[in-house]
Amino acid sequence: MTKKLAIIGAGPGGLATARVFLENTSDYDITIFEKNAGVGGLWYYPENDRNGRVMYDNLETNLDKRLMQFSGFPFEEKVRKFPLRQDVWKYLEDYYQTFIAKNGRVHLHFNTEVKSLEKANDWIVKTIEVNDNNNKDKVEKVYDFDYVVVANGHFTVPFFPKPVPGFKEWLENKAVLHASEFQNGLFAKGKNVVVVGNGSSGTDIANQLSTLSDKVYNSINKEVVSEEDHSPDDLFKTIPRIQSVDWSKHSVTLVDGEVIEGIDYLLYATGYYYDFPFVLEPEKRAALLGNETEQHSLHVGSLWKQLIYAKDSSLAFSLIPLGIVPFPLAELQASVIAKVFNGKIKVNPDSKNETNKKYDTGEDIAYYRDLQSILDKNGGAEDPLQPVKWDAALEKLRYDSANDKVERNKILFHYAAQLRRQHEPYGIPDVTYTASKL
Repeated sequence: MTKKLAIIGAGPGGLATARVFLENTSDYDITIFEKNAGVGGLWYYPENDRNGRVMYDNLETNLDKRLMQFSGFPFEEKVRKFPLRQDVWKYLEDYYQTFIAKNGRVHLHFNTEVKSLEKANDWIVKTIEVNDNNNKDKVEKVYDFDYVVVANGHFTVPFFPKPVPGFKEWLENKAVLHASEFQNGLFAKGKNVVVVGNGSSGTDIANQLSTLSDKVYNSINKEVVSEEDHSPDDLFKTIPRIQSVDWSKHSVTLVDGEVIEGIDYLLYATGYYYDFPFVLEPEKRAALLGNETEQHSLHVGSLWKQLIYAKDSSLAFSLIPLGIVPFPLAELQASVIAKVFNGKIKVNPDSKNETNKKYDTGEDIAYYRDLQSILDKNGGAEDPLQPVKWDAALEKLRYDSANDKVERNKILFHYAAQLRRQHEPYGIPDVTYTASKL
């Protein structure tokens, strides 16, 4: 008897899930719903449709391409060590064409947004499909499925920390941005900008802004800034946490009492909420997001192994943990999901108290090995598609990649300094460029 599987999202998680079910099962009819006009999820960034997308023009990955790759599907040799965003998008498109597009068991609906996901006897999925370029011809449809994998990503709803005094006026005057709105630094030419947050995106955006902006400040979540917090080449000034802001004076007051004047923009690189707007049932929303009235949260609960909904193991979520190597993990998770859906792995219902994790570099490997161990104990070695296995060599590469990216960032800082002297907008240097060329 054929089982019906819905996958919400055709990004890395959704594509990996489709491939695994196609290769490791034979009795699933698979439907993928994708709100965009093409595959790629976060990495889908077409030239003519970039507004509102969580991506920016000049971006390279933080992971070595050898770490990023799916099982048995390496990046092309010509792709640089830390791939550009366009290389990753092409890689995902090639993955889709190679393993999914031509398979008759898969039905992919582009330009289709899932509006609701509810459980009756089966999972009822209601969608809206747009059939024209003007977003006018919308068709509502209703489907039923035996199983659902949610792979809609978690880079849609921006997170802002608790507003400091005066924040509202900056917002009203359109002087507050989130990293999700950043495409390039042209808007800030000759302006003074405070970037809030010093994660990988915050630091990268501050670096990119430095080439054309007058002054760039990077506010970090500390009361005192240490020497090691400062940027190379003094491209931007690292400052402590903001205490208040004053739009009338265009000033920012820091927790140490310093007042910085002449600020034009506040740009927050402070992360994103998890967002499941289609989960309408209060009980599920409360279990997953902690509150039945909320559609998004900073945490996701009630998931066995950060993967399977503990109260109903016919519902799974792809790539929920943070600080992970997503592409190979997506296939590993999908391999486990397939075993759960087929009844070969039993889910602990007490997992309702579990929440997602955020891993530092290397801490994530224990999670991958835990999933692999579960898979191995339940016939995983017999599956045609074998996910990437985290042996000692790959573990070493995980740490080496992080160290190599630190060195790579130094080159990007040096290059930005050169562009600033030349009054040129930011761009990513080619692979032959080294800091010694300054």
